[in-house]
Amino acid sequence: MTSDPQGKVTEDYIRSNTSFSESRLRSLYGGFANLKQLNPEGYEANIQAWRSLIQDLIKHKVIDDSVLSLSVNAATSQLLSISTYGEPKSLTLILGELVNSGVLVPLSLFEQDPFSYISQDNAGWLFTNQLNFKKLLTWGVQALGFKSTFRVLDKSGKLKHERYISISSLLSLGSKIRQKLADVIQKGSYTELLFNRRLFGEFLRKLEPAISPIDVDILLTYLKTYTTLLKTSVIEGKEYIKLGSGHGQFEINDVDISIIDLMANIGPLKNRITFLSNKISDIENLIRKSVHIKSSSNDSIKSLLRVKKAFIKSLEHSSTNMSHLETTLLKIDEATYNKDIYRILESSSSILSSLNSEISIDKINDIKDSLTSDMKLTDEISDALMINDNKDDDVLIERELDELYEVENSGTSVTVDDQTENEQPNNENADKVETDNKEASDQQTITDEARKEALFNDLQKLSINDKDDIVQNDNTKTKVPLTNED
Repeated sequence: MTSDPQGKVTEDYIRSNTSFSESRLRSLYGGFANLKQLNPEGYEANIQAWRSLIQDLIKHKVIDDSVLSLSVNAATSQLLSISTYGEPKSLTLILGELVNSGVLVPLSLFEQDPFSYISQDNAGWLFTNQLNFKKLLTWGVQALGFKSTFRVLDKSGKLKHERYISISSLLSLGSKIRQKLADVIQKGSYTELLFNRRLFGEFLRKLEPAISPIDVDILLTYLKTYTTLLKTSVIEGKEYIKLGSGHGQFEINDVDISIIDLMANIGPLKNRITFLSNKISDIENLIRKSVHIKSSSNDSIKSLLRVKKAFIKSLEHSSTNMSHLETTLLKIDEATYNKDIYRILESSSSILSSLNSEISIDKINDIKDSLTSDMKLTDEISDALMINDNKDDDVLIERELDELYEVENSGTSVTVDDQTENEQPNNENADKVETDNKEASDQQTITDEARKEALFNDLQKLSINDKDDIVQNDNTKTKVPLTNED
């Protein structure tokens, strides 16, 4: 804490806040209620400056040990005073504005109806199954803009003795706690998820060592209201707490309560064992001193030995009980684990049985036979479609074989590859072959024209009767080509 022996917050700490510069201190510590009408921007700036300071006081535990709240009473003004301007003259106004805007929430109101003081936007992750008519009504009231009727002054005109919760600090720390609780739920054993109020406080302080007992109470109220990670039950004035998955329904049953009561006895038993061990150590030191001092009587030393023996016996009894309780908890976790394994195996067996019931070995064999038959039929159909192609291949093969025999009979040795090469000229000779073919075609055309012209001249020389004989001869027999010699 950064306060002097009288409990007064040091002036250096207040001045270290950037909003409390020297030029603004007169306005911040003066009565600035009139600025709301005369200078709304200046009024709002002063409120925000005090908001910043108060949240810093809470965050750094300047006034008390809570990291979530600030305790306010009639002496608070004195704690916030500085040498130049004294006590803040508008503290009542400041607290009222921060409460009405939802920056601060009185603890007394938060405990009565915690759902009313965190906006719907900040509770957006809340699961739907938590909603009820009262909560929806609360949201409706907030939406209409109704402000709190809380008064920061008591009937005598002094500041009420009240604790104010910083909502931003609560949301920030609450989010961290929720993440850590989710990890514990996922990884922890069954007994590690069960608590009474004291055990839960110790558990939270292990997760966040900076929190105070009052912070534990605030966080528990917050977690009960705004999460589905835990359930609570109050029986005969004792509060029982159980962590669980936010996606499933779970309740605190009689077995849980018995386990929590058993766990609740372990803590005091540990403390007793520590006390007895320290007591035995003290007696042993006293005995050694008595033996060292010659004036000590044997009777007093014997008396100390008897006391030591009694403490040792009690320690052994407590240690035995402690071992029994811890072994019992271990077996409870083991039994819970076995139960879960049994449920998994039972469910797996049911699933396998259901799946296998949909499959028949006979049907599998029938399907395999049908597939084999269909594959064979497919091959036959493919072969049938390829008959013509096979015949063409056979003709080509026979022709190639005959050519090979002809080459062999002619005495020239030519391989199949050579023949193939001969049949398929390479690309270098392709253009030449094409040119030669064209020239031969042109020469043939010229020759045919010459033959036709010669034939026409011969016909001119023949008589009409000769022509008729030729025509008749062409109609009854295969035409014989005429040449110039004819």
